[in-house]
Amino acid sequence: MSPTRQSGFALVALYLAALVVFDSPKAHAATPTLTLEAVNWSGTTTVYRDPTTVYDATAYDQPEWTPARSYPVVYTRGMTPNGQIVVTVAGANGTFDVRGTGTHNFSILTNIPLTVGSGRAIQMACTTAVRPTVGKETAQINWEYRVTGGATNWLALQTNTITQFYVTLNNTPLDAYTYHSVLELACATGGSNTEDGTFSAIWGQFEDRNVRKINNVQLYYYYYNTRFGDNSQNLTGLLYSGTGQCGAWKSLMHECLNAHGIADMAQETSAYCTPANVSDYRFIVNNWSTNSPATGSTPYWWQVDSLYAAGCYDMQYGSGASDYGDLTSNSGIPGQGGATPSQKIFTNHLFLYNNNNAIYYDPSYGVTYVDSTDLVDNLFGFAKTCDSLGYYIDARLKSGSSGITFVP
Repeated sequence: MSPTRQSGFALVALYLAALVVFDSPKAHAATPTLTLEAVNWSGTTTVYRDPTTVYDATAYDQPEWTPARSYPVVYTRGMTPNGQIVVTVAGANGTFDVRGTGTHNFSILTNIPLTVGSGRAIQMACTTAVRPTVGKETAQINWEYRVTGGATNWLALQTNTITQFYVTLNNTPLDAYTYHSVLELACATGGSNTEDGTFSAIWGQFEDRNVRKINNVQLYYYYYNTRFGDNSQNLTGLLYSGTGQCGAWKSLMHECLNAHGIADMAQETSAYCTPANVSDYRFIVNNWSTNSPATGSTPYWWQVDSLYAAGCYDMQYGSGASDYGDLTSNSGIPGQGGATPSQKIFTNHLFLYNNNNAIYYDPSYGVTYVDSTDLVDNLFGFAKTCDSLGYYIDARLKSGSSGITFVP
């Protein structure tokens, strides 16, 4: 073979080798891509799941948004809801531009260097404040990216991340019990930017006696067929079991106010018997009818029986139970849940006093009182302390408008 021919073969070989190298996968630069892992919002307070036990207080996990879930976030009215997105980088290291648009817009961040891998955090600055009044709003954001200096069109990082914002009047105190259902009740009726307006909106949730948890489960004041011990005395127990005593209902409304930082405008008030007769110990809520008394002495003519001996009086319960010896229980003042509560005889009763307008608010029944005479109007009468075994109490009819004292 001549040298010229050999040289020609060599050139062809070099050319083919160059084509192989040029066309190999290693010769093409990988295109970096992003996917969204999570969104962390800079909320103003911790949000707790509704309790799953009587003592439960478990906060929602962070981040608030992932492709598998979305948890609520709290902001004070007018605040800017800044956040952080977490992304996964694939293909190659790169430099990126990122933006968020939708109900709340975020400034475009440019020239963000990111290396391949997961958990890459990017701080995002929002340019849209939350609403200027109390209420709820849904943050719906489209997140997009592009390679810096590359194509000008934006690529979808994640479409429509949806997060529920609860917007409060003032900053929420650290001691607030911000259960999910408390925040829903506190912010469900929006539009206020004053303490009095926010109080009225919250009271409206209790006034119609149809208070429900975030999952639409009804809450009750002494649910049908329950004894005292079946009804919780605190907020956590009420949200867990669905039925509670006056102390639990007072706490629920108080914590709705506390979520807005206005709990100080209302104080706990207790109603007790003021003995017109020194033996008055319990008051009896309407309605009842009297039977011919078998025993008793003036003015406590009627003996009210209970099937349960527990050291204190507890109304018997059962299907259609209404006969309590010398008195018959009839449908009366409805409580939360809309029906006559299972218990109607009490030693005290708890509610709230509004310091701004000097009115008493009773969330258990959804009613207000100007003074103690308004509560007495809803009473049938009074009773002595129970017998030593707790089987019965002796009752009298009320007389006039006296008989109850509010403390303080």
